[in-house]
Amino acid sequence: YTTLFRSEVRPWCTGDGTIGGIIIFSEDITRQKQATERLNLAASVFSQASEGIIITDSAGSILEVNDAFTRISGYTREDALGRSPSILKSGHQGKEFYADMWRDLIRNGRWSGEIWNRAKDGRKYAENLTIRALRDTSGKTEKYVALFSDITPIKEHEKQLEHIANYDVLTDLPNRTLLGHLLNRYMAHARLRGRRMAVVHFNIDDFKAITDQFGRDTGDQLIISLLNGVKHSLRGTDTLARIASDDFVAILPDTPEPGGSLHVLTQILKVASQPVRVGDLVLQVSASAGIT
Repeated sequence: YTTLFRSEVRPWCTGDGTIGGIIIFSEDITRQKQATERLNLAASVFSQASEGIIITDSAGSILEVNDAFTRISGYTREDALGRSPSILKSGHQGKEFYADMWRDLIRNGRWSGEIWNRAKDGRKYAENLTIRALRDTSGKTEKYVALFSDITPIKEHEKQLEHIANYDVLTDLPNRTLLGHLLNRYMAHARLRGRRMAVVHFNIDDFKAITDQFGRDTGDQLIISLLNGVKHSLRGTDTLARIASDDFVAILPDTPEPGGSLHVLTQILKVASQPVRVGDLVLQVSASAGIT
């Protein structure tokens, strides 16, 4: 193996001042060199990591942050040093959340999970966070190291997919899938409170003939116009859903008595029979409806 030495050469002089030889002083600095290289490597990883890194003392005061921390949070190193990571709190999580976090850190020396924080400009962002306690040989915590990555785009994509799975693309109304969940919830609530509820089902007559003759875009505009009128017939607590191209369901909670919502049914039929202008066309349809 290769050993690294630091050497110094000094002349050896005789009594009359002439050089009688040289003395070479050597020191093995292999371990020192390796330690320096390790420190440089660690510093490079710390500064160039794509994940944000926060190092605090045992009391939670920030000792150091990296460039990714600044990029994600908007806080500079000078902003953060000496302050608590609580400057990032978004208010999205309650006191119990942080109490559980610290309980795990104290008990296990580690915590991992998702958390919403707030950037310096007020923007909320989601992050995947891991915190580790660094302990001395006696087991006493000296520092905490937090490593986090911004997962806001992933959360937004998940939210979009969830919306697509539960809402109609054209009308943004609950679809058949979400309607099933809502019906179960409303029925359970009605049973619990001993209240009545009503469900209205209505269908646009001969809607296929409209789309066949004038095209799908015209049919879509007709649906949107009709639904705007139907929404005005419903209360704020009622829920309207689209379960097929021309099929709709309205959930009417807290109906006082059987037949108490028949006026809603009548109003829906009236709205559906009104002429609708779509571009240069004036279309008039009818609807079939039932209530239980």
